[in-house]
Amino acid sequence: MLEEVPKMKRAPTRPENMKPSPLKGRSIYPFDRINPGESFLVPYGDGNPQKVRQRISMAAWTFRQTYPEKRFIVKAEPDGVRVWRYA
Repeated sequence: MLEEVPKMKRAPTRPENMKPSPLKGRSIYPFDRINPGESFLVPYGDGNPQKVRQRISMAAWTFRQTYPEKRFIVKAEPDGVRVWRYA
């Protein structure tokens, strides 16, 4: 026979050191604000250039799932990752 699992008295809380998400689902990159032919640069900062490019590429891909008519090109440059909108 299965044992009954005790019910929790209250929902778990977020640890004090965790910051809440500032954008709640909105992108920190301006995909929705650039027009065809415009671009923006995301500097590498202290991050790994390959991981920064991968993160930006994934963000562009995710944005395109919602807005399929908007297309982007993501290229690595010496000082950061540049994103162009071409459609």
